[in-house]
Amino acid sequence: MGLKDLNSQNDMAKLTPEEIDSISENFGRSLADRRDGIKTNQVRNIFATVQSLRTKLKTMKKWNDELHQELVLIKPKLAYAAGRQRNVKPLYELLSKGIQITVNSSEQTKALENFIQLVESIVAYHKFHGGRDN
Repeated sequence: MGLKDLNSQNDMAKLTPEEIDSISENFGRSLADRRDGIKTNQVRNIFATVQSLRTKLKTMKKWNDELHQELVLIKPKLAYAAGRQRNVKPLYELLSKGIQITVNSSEQTKALENFIQLVESIVAYHKFHGGRDN
């Protein structure tokens, strides 16, 4: 679903708003639809880290080493969550791919903005499609 769509991309900065919306809706729905679906708080924990990135990006105005480090270090947090609960693994795979194509982007500031919007949209669609609270 979402990972397949993101795998066809090689630069997060080139994603259109429509592509971000489509990927996040498909993925948010798939996370909510699983019988042992991912819990809202699990998605929101990752989103809180991404929100921190957004705040720093607004302050710094452009890509830098600090943003790079914070973005890349989301992957171990996701890996830990996926190791504890296997149902988080699809989220780990999608966001790891998103992080990779953000870091490798030709326009890293725009790519980071798109990555943040993607995560925000996944959280919204997960909740919209009935994501579990507990």
